[in-house]
Amino acid sequence: MGVQVVGYPPLHRKAIASADGLVLLGTLTDSREKRTVLEHEKQHFRLSAFYTADSDPQERRRSEARVDRALIQELCPAPQLDALLRMGLSVHEIAEELDITEELVEQAYFFYRGLDPHAFTDNK
Repeated sequence: MGVQVVGYPPLHRKAIASADGLVLLGTLTDSREKRTVLEHEKQHFRLSAFYTADSDPQERRRSEARVDRALIQELCPAPQLDALLRMGLSVHEIAEELDITEELVEQAYFFYRGLDPHAFTDNK
C-alpha cells in the first residue's frame, strides 16, 4: 500500500491520516515540525492506529497515546536523550540535534521519567 501526502493549508490541525493511505498536512512552521508530524502519521500506519470522526474520545486518546509512545521511542530514544542531556544541551539544542520539535523532546523526557523516575539522573 502506498501513502499519498498532500499539503492542505486550510486544515485546522497539523495533519490527518486515513487508513486508505492519505495524509493531509496543514500549515507547518519548519522542517523539524514537518518531519515530526510526518513521522507521527507514519506511526499511525505502522500500528494501524486509526479512528474516525465518530470514534469516542477514549478510543482517540488511546490511539494517539500508542502512536506518541512509538514516535518517542523511534525519534528520541532514551539512551540518546540521556547522552545529550549529560552533554548539557538545552531542549532547543536537543531538538535541533535530533531534527525534531522541542515539544517532542519535552514529551520524551516526561515519558521516560514516567517509566523510571530516576531516568536521566545519577540515582539509578
